[in-house]
Amino acid sequence: MDAVLGIDIAKAKFDVALLTPDGKRRRKSCPNTPRGFDELAQWLARHGVDRVHATVEATGTYSEALAQYLHDAGHVVSVVNPAIIHAFAASQWARAKTDRVDAELIARYTATQRPPVWTPAPREIRELQALVRRLDALQGMRTQEANRLAAGAGSPAVDTSIRTVLTTLEAEITAVQHRSAIISRTIPVFARNAICSRAFPASAIRRPPCYSPNSSINTTRACARPPRSPGWCPASANRARSARAADW
Repeated sequence: MDAVLGIDIAKAKFDVALLTPDGKRRRKSCPNTPRGFDELAQWLARHGVDRVHATVEATGTYSEALAQYLHDAGHVVSVVNPAIIHAFAASQWARAKTDRVDAELIARYTATQRPPVWTPAPREIRELQALVRRLDALQGMRTQEANRLAAGAGSPAVDTSIRTVLTTLEAEITAVQHRSAIISRTIPVFARNAICSRAFPASAIRRPPCYSPNSSINTTRACARPPRSPGWCPASANRARSARAADW
């Protein structure tokens, strides 16, 4: 059996359980930060582990950075659905629920089940995914501020503050969309089609800006966030033209 590493990860820290071929078990807790990743690498080196099969539950942004770090360091990495680990725990009659116990459970799962190897997406796709998440957050903030302005703050000073924030948000949204459009043009069509319709809905390009400093409350109220338009990619704001550009 090769060395395996079970990782129970959370926002602030992660716990690991190392099972070595000689049957020894070791545990460690590290902060979920780049410094914590380096600490884990040094700990593995001290125990003579050059390459390990590490498994972490798929927890979005909490696990992505560590999984990428371990992959770049040459380790075998598996990213599994938490429901699979829960089912394995039930089969093992595991009742205790602590971070260390969970890490050891994931290590045993790795040793006995050998989950599929995870391969990270290309750098361009990871950057585009991050920009899509940022775009969603910015648009959510814009909607909140526009709703506050529409409801009426009852103070000219507050209205001015909201309008200033909306102007800044609009500029950031435009910048993120522009950067995303540039990156998307470097991604093969099979990858872009899955992402572009989320990053660049046609209505987001065609409609006038949702807010301008001189817009009225009624105009702001009318600029609700439109539904996304699947099938549209930034090669063109024209859906029919985009659909024909299969080699874009």
